[in-house]
Amino acid sequence: MIITKPYRFSITQRYILTPHAVTLPYFIPGVTREYSNSAMENAVNHHSILSINTRVSGVYTLLSEPLGDISGEADVYLAFDETKKTQVVLKFYRQEKPDIPPVIQQLQGISHKNLVRVLAYGHWRGKFYEVLDYCPGGNILSSRDLDEELLKHYLKQLSSALHYLHRQNIIHHDVKPNNLFFQDSQQQNILLGDFGSSIISTHKTNAQKDRTEQRLLTIDYAAPELLNNQAISPAIDYYALGMTLVHLLLGYSPFYDNEQAKPWSEQAIMHAHLSGRIPHLESLQQQGKISLEFQQLISGLLMFDASKRWTYAEIQLWLQGKAEKLNLSLLFNAKHPYPGYQKATKPKELAHSFEFFDVQQQLFHGDIRRWISDHFEPSMAKKIAYLEDHYTEYPSKALVKLRYLL
Repeated sequence: MIITKPYRFSITQRYILTPHAVTLPYFIPGVTREYSNSAMENAVNHHSILSINTRVSGVYTLLSEPLGDISGEADVYLAFDETKKTQVVLKFYRQEKPDIPPVIQQLQGISHKNLVRVLAYGHWRGKFYEVLDYCPGGNILSSRDLDEELLKHYLKQLSSALHYLHRQNIIHHDVKPNNLFFQDSQQQNILLGDFGSSIISTHKTNAQKDRTEQRLLTIDYAAPELLNNQAISPAIDYYALGMTLVHLLLGYSPFYDNEQAKPWSEQAIMHAHLSGRIPHLESLQQQGKISLEFQQLISGLLMFDASKRWTYAEIQLWLQGKAEKLNLSLLFNAKHPYPGYQKATKPKELAHSFEFFDVQQQLFHGDIRRWISDHFEPSMAKKIAYLEDHYTEYPSKALVKLRYLL
């Protein structure tokens, strides 16, 4: 399992989410970047312990320095199994795990052609590690020629892998492009891997996770119910699969601001998930990057209501061309009339409608900014907020700049 640098832009930060009762969806307390200074410092210290040719547990000889970017959860190494005479991947967790996680024990006993196998696990020098299949083909972000036909081929494999996991009462909990690996350089057989966040689905899990428990998640692909402390079920994996497909169709995370060359804030991403507003879907349509068929698929997988969300059965019907037709306006072609002039449903339309409402008053009252923030780009809303704060004495200039922004 090789970790490669994703092409273009990918957002793969993971966050520790301490559940709280949510009253205002735009701000959820308890979220911190796992890539904190302390985590990075611990990572650097830990890297100095393991070097090439280190023999782990007398069996696994390290063949590389840590692969991929430094993160706060674990280090990943390419290694050689001296017993079986084959290359493997060793994943060392930084946090102490005195007890073997039950999900890892269960994963070692299962096998599916589209899952990275957990071959072994153990403790060495006080750290817990997993031994995993080595996937020399890299992850899916190393593939630059992804079209709908190829994604459909991968979808068939990934839905089978998720269905198998769920039948074993395991929720992956972190489906995303970085965790999709190719078995070989031909890149025809795709495997779902990295079970560091996986959980065993129990009655308690499906009812509601313990509020005192911390959950590790990658926020770009997190289902709404993960963010507002609702019931957790296998449906979260299918939402993440839908977000992954959006990422792959775009070539970057939908929560990456190309104009500002930086990711959205975690609060803005949460707000988007919790309001059912996934950015850039309309641009996919306009650029001809998504067919009506795939719009149906994405709409089904990103259903806000987990009980109505498409899962394995619906995906199989879709692959056969037999899925029910959905209302695409919930995600695609959504209309968001501006309250101050309801004939305008998009920023560009509002820009051409200044003569029909008191734009100056509504700009400095914050109405336009709130509409943009709720339904469109947070970065645009920030620029409008700047006009509100700095152009009160120059309203004519503010309107010129506002028209340009819209």
